[in-house]
Amino acid sequence: MRFGALDRLVIAIVLASIFLTSCTSQNEHKSDEKEKAEITVGIYDRGNIPAEEGTVDNNRWTRWINENSPVNVKFIPIPRGDSVQKYKVLFGSGNAPDLIMDYDSSFLSQLVADRQVIPIGDLIDRYSTEYKKLLDEYPLVRKLATESDGNMYMIAQITGLKTNHALVIRNDWLKALKLAVPRTDEELLNVLNAFTYEDPDQNGEQDTLGINLTGLGPLLDGKIAGGIRPIDMMFRNVGYVIDNGRVIRAWDQAKAALAFKKELYQSGVIDPNFLTDKDGEKAKLDFINGKLGMYWVSSGIEDAYPLLQSLKKQVPTAELRAIPLPEGPFGSFNPLAKAPVQFVAAINKHASNPEAVIQYLDFMYSKKVLTTLRYGFEGEHYQPNEHGCYQYMNPEEYSRELSWTIDLYMLSARVILGECNSLASSLNTGYEIDRKYMELEADAERHSLNQEKEFAYPIWNWPTLRQELQVANTDGAKALTRIYYHAIVDPSYTVDQAMRDAQQAWNEAGGEKVDEYYDKWFTEQRDRVILTDEYYSIR
Repeated sequence: MRFGALDRLVIAIVLASIFLTSCTSQNEHKSDEKEKAEITVGIYDRGNIPAEEGTVDNNRWTRWINENSPVNVKFIPIPRGDSVQKYKVLFGSGNAPDLIMDYDSSFLSQLVADRQVIPIGDLIDRYSTEYKKLLDEYPLVRKLATESDGNMYMIAQITGLKTNHALVIRNDWLKALKLAVPRTDEELLNVLNAFTYEDPDQNGEQDTLGINLTGLGPLLDGKIAGGIRPIDMMFRNVGYVIDNGRVIRAWDQAKAALAFKKELYQSGVIDPNFLTDKDGEKAKLDFINGKLGMYWVSSGIEDAYPLLQSLKKQVPTAELRAIPLPEGPFGSFNPLAKAPVQFVAAINKHASNPEAVIQYLDFMYSKKVLTTLRYGFEGEHYQPNEHGCYQYMNPEEYSRELSWTIDLYMLSARVILGECNSLASSLNTGYEIDRKYMELEADAERHSLNQEKEFAYPIWNWPTLRQELQVANTDGAKALTRIYYHAIVDPSYTVDQAMRDAQQAWNEAGGEKVDEYYDKWFTEQRDRVILTDEYYSIR
């Protein structure tokens, strides 16, 4: 076929048009790629990711997030045991992430008070669909998030009521020594002495201890003053209590808890070097290696699964059970639960693209993201069970690839999973380790969420302190911590003297003004106060 000049011209024009269209399409595609915004997000580094899985900021799941998210995410590792200090350093250097992630609601409240984070109400109304829908479905979240100035600053994790702290015990040691589960503080001391001095593992050596006094976060950061450990909750040493319609500092409870801890130390039933175990890892290893009779699971009952798995590898005959907090002189209490609503994030005021952060939030709150990060991929990590829940297919694979992902889905609404919202619902009764964990989780929930008891912590939604009160509270708590630990380890430093010194130090730091602020808030805004017993209303 012969083409004339006109034909060749037409063909050239058509080819040029196709070429230009192709170039335009390619350029538009490149432009779309370039337009995918980038944000930075804090992520806890617990040091628990298997080496073959990568690092906390670069692993199979962070890569999956970036492949599927509408924005590119750069994760900033934050040490779990020292998160607040790390964030303070990052804020000081101007390098704090766009999205601040932390379970310490008092720290987030301080950021609000210091105007380090921005209001999010208008951003959610303008750019959000998923999170906005959750606020409409669970109006209590919006109520809790709204500060006195009428703005929302903090972002919620909506879990439904779940067991967080649990006290577990070597049941095989109880059987070997013919002991019952300790029901009171006196019985607890007797059991801990037996675990330490009566050879519960029957190896002929005195190489065991009773319980850990470390566990969650660094020791010398003021935490003990608020009470995060089982002894504190047993004695209701939780900072503040309600007495005759007033909020008061729990000095009597602090004194009783201190006296008991001092007795534990003097009796030799805890690690004499516990002060050097600042992140609790040594205590954890002692328990896993079969040298500790009781252990405080303090970051969610799910943490007991890898704990149990590791213990059974080291001591195949070990038996674990969860028990109630023993009763102390002030009553019998439930430990701190996972509140059905917990504020875990806020947007940095220096975030360059808050709209992109909201896009990331909506992505993370989708059911697809939650199920993927929690359960993995169907057919590879899980299969539907008879209840329609997500059953893990292999416990070893779960432990290696999924047991450490919880911080990646801090931003989620696990309550939407209904009866599937538990680790036990996802396990396989065909595996012994799974059956044992299911029993443990059921015991922990029964004993830690007992509606016949009050929670040790009486109030859910403490108000944000003004900056000067935040300083007074922090400085005072640090002073109390130093005094309390000194009293525990020094035989010549009496509990009575320690408490006199503690109250003086608290007042000198300005703590009395904090006490007055909380009491005034409680009496004047009682209709806004949410007691922890109201947890059950959204279980």
